[in-house]
Amino acid sequence: MSAIGEFLQKQSDHAMGTLLDKQRFHSLWVPPDLSVRELQHFLRYIYAEYCIIPDVYALTVTQMLQYMTDPKELREITTIDAWKCDKSVAVAPKPCNIWNTCALPFKIPEQNITDTRYMETCRECPNVYPWLGDAGGTGISGRDNYIFSGPVQDADGENVDEN
Repeated sequence: MSAIGEFLQKQSDHAMGTLLDKQRFHSLWVPPDLSVRELQHFLRYIYAEYCIIPDVYALTVTQMLQYMTDPKELREITTIDAWKCDKSVAVAPKPCNIWNTCALPFKIPEQNITDTRYMETCRECPNVYPWLGDAGGTGISGRDNYIFSGPVQDADGENVDEN
């Protein structure tokens, strides 16, 4: 049995619960003694077992937030545009051979400490060091925060007129 298989056998349903409950999946979730190949084997297993079931979905955090802010009945799930698989996947650009080294001003919004941070990029240097709420480094805080623009609902789930 593979290392990932032994891990899953020990964890039983806890492994899948951890994967789903935390709504995140990254290398820190996988025990350090497991290789990338074992992780790929696990993902192929999950795909083979769960993708044949029509009401199981693998979602990004953004897709899950969209669903949580505007939930649908199971019979309406297939109408959610963000969940449709007919979109083409963007191909990542090739890495550049010559990059810009940027010395950027950095200030955590809640603190009054200014610092200089460095980053390398294949693009132009941003105005400030990219941070939470300003991933593009524009210097405008809160620019990329998730703002739901769907219908407002009351406690019973009924749409409410905002006016």
